[in-house]
Amino acid sequence: MGRLRSAVFLKPPASEKTPTIIQDTQLLDATPQLSTSDNLDKVLATFEHSRASLENKLGSLVTEMSFLHNDHHKLAENVLYGEKTLATLQPLANDNQGAIRELQNRIQHLEDRVEHAECLSMRSNVRILGLPEGVEGQDPMSFLESWFKTFTSPSGLTTFLAFERAHLILACCPLPGAERPMLAELLRFRDENTLL
Repeated sequence: MGRLRSAVFLKPPASEKTPTIIQDTQLLDATPQLSTSDNLDKVLATFEHSRASLENKLGSLVTEMSFLHNDHHKLAENVLYGEKTLATLQPLANDNQGAIRELQNRIQHLEDRVEHAECLSMRSNVRILGLPEGVEGQDPMSFLESWFKTFTSPSGLTTFLAFERAHLILACCPLPGAERPMLAELLRFRDENTLL
């Protein structure tokens, strides 16, 4: 309640039955007065306890806020570092993508060349069937050169019949008496056509 500046009270005297008017111009306190100093001490102690509790809570809040501020600052630094790293790596990634495309094209070109070389080398291959096992000896190429000269005429052939490779094919240990075919690759394709 607030304070009253002026009040008019009607107070009947004890002996009379008619009311009398009393006017008071002094400030009057409408709140109840504390009767003892003990009550005032209790109120002050309660207030002091509440103030100390609030200070403790505010102190813990300030500490937590400072931790949050530090975490936020570290997070902002990490984000900036990550952005700088990404900005640095982006051109490298673009360059790497171009290099990868170039290497893929080169690999495709080399695969085409290898396939073409395989086709060319297979064109010069001659498979010989019906040779007895072990007749080629230690040097199959020399054997084939001398063997082909015995039954072919040199007409149409180049100056000499040359083999690039010669070896037996299929199983390395055939059945007894079984024959293994021999594969020979001529050095010149024209010789293969002439022999065939």
